[in-house]
Amino acid sequence: MKRSCVKGFISLVCNAAVVAFTAVCVAGFFTKGGDGNMEVAGSTAFKYFTVDSNVLAAVAALFMLPWSFKTMLGGHKAIRRSVLLLKFVATAAVTLTLFTVLFLLGPKYGYGLGLKYGYGVMFDGNNLFMHLITPLLMIISFGFTECRGEMRFRDTFLGLIPTVLYGAVYAAEVMLIKGWEDFYFFNDGGKWYFYMPAMIAGSYLICVLLWLLRRVGVVFSER
Repeated sequence: MKRSCVKGFISLVCNAAVVAFTAVCVAGFFTKGGDGNMEVAGSTAFKYFTVDSNVLAAVAALFMLPWSFKTMLGGHKAIRRSVLLLKFVATAAVTLTLFTVLFLLGPKYGYGLGLKYGYGVMFDGNNLFMHLITPLLMIISFGFTECRGEMRFRDTFLGLIPTVLYGAVYAAEVMLIKGWEDFYFFNDGGKWYFYMPAMIAGSYLICVLLWLLRRVGVVFSER
């Protein structure tokens, strides 16, 4: 089997899994309620960036599936630019979710109780898919298998869109409307002026790293 066909197969499996896992996880909020740090029911779940980023990932993966299938069968067409950029933005969003869990929420939720408790909450039940498995599937498929189609460096700024939009809503709900509790600790100790810019900077760093990762994937795919 040709290398491109193998990559198409891996892309197909990853994208199909993302769509399936996200559908099951989101449905779970409406049937049995959330797990771990997201013990809410129904549409309230969409207040979490985790859920929103996973839904965006599923949409992007769904649009990528036709290309994955054709490539698996031996097609060699470039990915439509709009689909490629959507996949990039979604991958950046769920990667931010993963990194936030690993470096902020896991330690914060485990403070005084031990990291085992903190990460246990983060990866409990469906959270394992939304916080870890789906982000990894998106990173693998985008960075190593979906290497046909042009992506410019300036496109990295598009990856900030989910972070900036959600950040604005979160800030309004937590600090102005006071409709949400500060479940992401972005106003912990009143230090929103540190956490908010840090999240945007971290988000853009992720965008650049994903762009570099795909560049490496493109180089190897051309050999």
